[in-house]
Amino acid sequence: MIQQALVLALLLIASAAMSALQGRRPGGTYGWLQATLLLLGVYALREDSELVGLFVIVMSGLTVVLPAALDHLAKAAFARGRAVAAVRLFSWRATLMPGAGLSRQQEILHALELFDREGVDTAVGYLAELEEASEEESVRAVICEQRVAILFQAGRWDEGIKYYNQAFHPNYAALRPALALGLLRAYGESGDLERAAAILGLLEESVLANDPRAKGLLGQAQLTYLAYAGAATWVERFIDEGATGKIGISAAGNELYRGIARARAGDLLAAKAAFGRVREVATAKDFQVLNAAQRLLAGLETEEAQHPLATLAEETGEKVEHVAARVQALFASGLELRVSRWPLASLLVITFLIAGYVTYAWSGGGVKGLASAGALIWYADPVGTSGAWFAVLTSPWVHGDPIILALNCYAIWSSGRILEPRIGGSVLAALCVLGGLLGAVGALLMAQTFPATFWGGGLMALAAVGASLPTGGRIARRSGPKSARRWYVIIGMFASGLSLSVVGLMGWRAGLSGAGIAFAAGLGGSAWVSRRAEAWRGPARILVGAVTLATVFAFVGAARSSAGAADQMGAPCVRDGVYFPSGLGAFGAQERSVEVFPLPTIEGALVDQIALRTGHSVQLLVLPASTSRGTLLRTHPGKNPEVFGSLMPDFDERFSVKRGRRRDAASSPVSEGADGDAEASVWEIYRGGEVIAEAWFVRDGPSAPVVALFGAPYGGLSGVDGERYLAVARAESAPADADTAACLAGNEASTPP
Repeated sequence: MIQQALVLALLLIASAAMSALQGRRPGGTYGWLQATLLLLGVYALREDSELVGLFVIVMSGLTVVLPAALDHLAKAAFARGRAVAAVRLFSWRATLMPGAGLSRQQEILHALELFDREGVDTAVGYLAELEEASEEESVRAVICEQRVAILFQAGRWDEGIKYYNQAFHPNYAALRPALALGLLRAYGESGDLERAAAILGLLEESVLANDPRAKGLLGQAQLTYLAYAGAATWVERFIDEGATGKIGISAAGNELYRGIARARAGDLLAAKAAFGRVREVATAKDFQVLNAAQRLLAGLETEEAQHPLATLAEETGEKVEHVAARVQALFASGLELRVSRWPLASLLVITFLIAGYVTYAWSGGGVKGLASAGALIWYADPVGTSGAWFAVLTSPWVHGDPIILALNCYAIWSSGRILEPRIGGSVLAALCVLGGLLGAVGALLMAQTFPATFWGGGLMALAAVGASLPTGGRIARRSGPKSARRWYVIIGMFASGLSLSVVGLMGWRAGLSGAGIAFAAGLGGSAWVSRRAEAWRGPARILVGAVTLATVFAFVGAARSSAGAADQMGAPCVRDGVYFPSGLGAFGAQERSVEVFPLPTIEGALVDQIALRTGHSVQLLVLPASTSRGTLLRTHPGKNPEVFGSLMPDFDERFSVKRGRRRDAASSPVSEGADGDAEASVWEIYRGGEVIAEAWFVRDGPSAPVVALFGAPYGGLSGVDGERYLAVARAESAPADADTAACLAGNEASTPP
């Protein structure tokens, strides 16, 4: 489990290091810290160092995961008006990211805390001192922007406008959309619609107008201008059509815009009613909207004759119609405006994947859990068996590894956020499921190494990632070549990581074939339906329904045949003079250049390929009949039995052994009906005082060969799959029947991953 967590930690560390070292100041301390952790993690994997691996896992949590969580919480606190809590969370984040350049950001954010606690004058004075002390032009600009924003937030519009004109070039706001939106509103509040129109024109003509990520803010700016121009008809039309939610305006924001437009048009009663409704529909995130509405309502009630909002705006005619037409065009492109925060179809697919893992865990885990949950497990060539082809439908939903499950779910969720608003949830679900099934069929047809296992949502995740490539690439290219390169690098890393996880489960030939087919199916399907998404939603729903129904029946069939897949390992066979009545179909030759289990691979041993894919290493050897009984026992106190050193030359320097726990008759490697001369010894293997593996040595009689089984981590032999290994350990001497096949006759040289 540590190795799996370490692999996930290394992915996070690599992402953080890449982001830090490609920033504005490459080579920052934080980036090099992550690069160092990455090297340490690779060392821990290669040298099987649990201590170093645990250190890297903890550091990734402290310096990558926890800062990301704190950043999310801080932004949520800001959105709810809790500036003090947000600044404190940002401070903790900066502490956990040394050398990331966040100290200056903390100084600027402190102004928000002062504004919340001591008022606008104290905050503005603090920012003025920071501005005087700063020597970097870029930092001074950020400080000035914060000062303008605080003045606008306090409702001191004229003062904020004056300071902006002193500190910046008039066109500076075109490069800062959020600042431009505040400036546009300030001009609207002061009644200067000509300047407001100029700011809006800067935004519409800037490069940001082609950036999909800025479209929502551009739409808000256009709607703000219409409201302050008194175009109440247009504003209410967009609100009533429900289009404003696409550009990030809440229900409370809708009422605020409605009230401003009505007030500027001279309908003060309707304006008061709209401002009053803001409180009724406001949420915790609408605190700024609520404050603005209360301030505007108070102004209308106390100074109706003099308040700027009570003055009917002059007819702006052509400009209003032009802006309204631009807003209509923006809403007409609806699906291109945003990403979905909660992609429902993706979340539904993820729910089924999680259910598959819960079924696996509830069934006890291991090979038995995989078979019970519906994984496809074959011990021989499918052509020669009556194999359960229906398990092709069920195997993509089964997971036996929480790390792989998390990666697959994240890939599907990320793709869904981009695709569901554009092609629809039913189409995306159809692409995921169909791509996953096509990949599974392709992998199965290409499988040449057996035993073979097919399970996990990696193929569906690859289909989802492939489907997101055309749309995501188009959006990234609009944001510039740098964003496009970053997008394609992220997609490449995702696809590579998911492909490797599939290869680890299915083998190189089958895994790469299935991964390629699934990715291509998602990519081609998305490109085909993207321009006619509406027309494909109906057929997609029918396809998803049909596949769902077929999968339900497939799970019923998988439940009926799961016991045979879990407990039977092929036809009876003979190997090295030992008769294995239950077969050795799960075992194959194994060569590993890098050890990932605490016990090294023994030369000449057969490795259980199915157990290997569920996180265990189970090795089988048949020792010759000449093996003396003394080599299997401890001859001197504190000394390991000789057999361990003969099989693993450096065993005595790295490990120690103790007698295994006493077992009952049902779990003993020696069966109840065995010959009285049958014997077995069970050992626990320790490293540094921690039990890390176990070993069984069983022989049918004094002159019989010895069946040796090694399981790592500890519990690999006696866990949920213990019945399979008991069947192997209770093997008998080879019968005289010459027709009994040799174990692994045609698969001896195979080297599965």
